[in-house]
Amino acid sequence: MTLTLVLFVGGLWLAVRRSKRRVGRWRVGAESERAVRLVLNELARSGWAVRNGVRWPGGGDVDHLVRSPDGLGFAIETKTLTFSQEHVRRTEATARWAGHRRRRYPHGVIPVLCVVRARHVESRCGDVVVVSLDRLLPVLESLALSTRPLGQSPGRRQSGKRQVGDVARVLSPIRSAAPGHDG
Repeated sequence: MTLTLVLFVGGLWLAVRRSKRRVGRWRVGAESERAVRLVLNELARSGWAVRNGVRWPGGGDVDHLVRSPDGLGFAIETKTLTFSQEHVRRTEATARWAGHRRRRYPHGVIPVLCVVRARHVESRCGDVVVVSLDRLLPVLESLALSTRPLGQSPGRRQSGKRQVGDVARVLSPIRSAAPGHDG
């Protein structure tokens, strides 16, 4: 009886300890998402559309969906300090999903992973733009400007091939990042 009680209390203690760690990680993640949301509010004041916590069929939510005034979209996943290859795949998947919503994002959607506690990061991991919070707005604005050919009016659509080429050109000077990169 005593041994059973000791084992039960020990198991309960381990469960509480594990739950406290999860709550701590959740809190840190929520604070990071809030920091990105506050920065993105600057874009909203300039005519960009910003949506936070958008449900998608892949489970969970897309942390932030942003659309430039010209219709280029960004699916932004927020990470506090590190990320894995699974986070990269998920960010690509959310961008593909949003990109199928052509009326809302006529110029496509670029996947972005924002690492909040890193500094001065502008890189790529495959097709995903990896950027620190301090570089998020300049990178988004630069990508949005670069995907519209000179002389094109904001309302005119460009072909998908042209847009992909333009994004690749802008991103090419950005160094590649490996998953787990922590700035």
